[in-house]
Amino acid sequence: MFVPETWMAVDAISACIMIVLAVASRDGSVLRERQRRVFRYALVVFLLFTAMDALVHLTGVDPVVSLGLAYASHVFTAVCVLSCLVYAATCVERRQGIPMVLAVMLVVFGVADVVLLALNASFGWLFVATPGGGYEQGWAWWGQAAYLALCVMATAVYYAAARVRVNRRTSRSLLAFVAILLAGIGCQLLVAQVMVLPAFFALAALVRYADDQVEALKLDYLTGLSNRVALDAKLSRLVANGYSFGCLYIEVDDFSHVVESRGRVAADALLAEFAAMLSGCFRINDTIARYSDGSFFVVIESCDEQILSSISSRVAGVVARRAADGTLSYPVEASIGSAVFEHTDLPDELDAAACDAALVSYLARLEEAVQSDREQRRILRENAL
Repeated sequence: MFVPETWMAVDAISACIMIVLAVASRDGSVLRERQRRVFRYALVVFLLFTAMDALVHLTGVDPVVSLGLAYASHVFTAVCVLSCLVYAATCVERRQGIPMVLAVMLVVFGVADVVLLALNASFGWLFVATPGGGYEQGWAWWGQAAYLALCVMATAVYYAAARVRVNRRTSRSLLAFVAILLAGIGCQLLVAQVMVLPAFFALAALVRYADDQVEALKLDYLTGLSNRVALDAKLSRLVANGYSFGCLYIEVDDFSHVVESRGRVAADALLAEFAAMLSGCFRINDTIARYSDGSFFVVIESCDEQILSSISSRVAGVVARRAADGTLSYPVEASIGSAVFEHTDLPDELDAAACDAALVSYLARLEEAVQSDREQRRILRENAL
């Protein structure tokens, strides 16, 4: 039923996909540096595993000839699955390293798998003789696939128990990535004579890479926040669907003076520091975007004016403390305006033009709020002198 040449072709196509992804990811197209590095390491492991599988097809499954090669192929299966889990962890832990508990757990999984395979090979359970005088995969084939599926699920349980929060887009992408991985392991439980995992590894890597590129189009290259394109799309979607929401409009005061006095490089470094500071002030599902050169926009899923005012005061306090303690490379101040968009602000006829007009009016209110905050702080400074 399964022709070796067919699976050789599958391995060749899978290898081509992974080679293309490895070359494409060299230029930093995959978003963050640590993720890009782990992604490329995983691709190299996938390629070695695919080459190993191709050699197994070429040499046959006679244990006298290829037992060592088959054993190495089983070990590489575990290494590939664990490298996928490590990559998924780097996507979840964006700013920190992989937690020690998870790292130890993955190492234990890998070592246990190698030990179990060594025992199976010692007792001759990797391959068993058939009545016709040939050989077929032993129970260890299915046992390892089931074991690796449990490893993937155990990692998911760890993150669920740790209550790690991930933004919706990343979580959907990683779920698809892991689902394809589990599907490959599940298929391996059903197909004993051939290795189908290389094709599933290639598909999972392709899906994740494509999703990263889509995400990269919506990020500001300098700060790593959402860009104006993503912000406009988010606001238009909320308005068109008739949702109520709140926004903060944050402007770095006299940012043009920073550019003129310190230079563009120093000003860009300040923006990156300011963006990192803002990221620590909001929830993971709040949309933080760079609106223009020295201004930022935050979309918050709250339509309570008092809550928005409290958040604004808290952010202003954080900016003041960071500027005073030298965390920011330049002691800047920020003007913050907030406003709620109510679904009652929309006209009865909800067409595209009406939505655009309502959004323009709302943005004008936010700009007025920023100007009012800046003016109030100027008056307070003058009165304090």
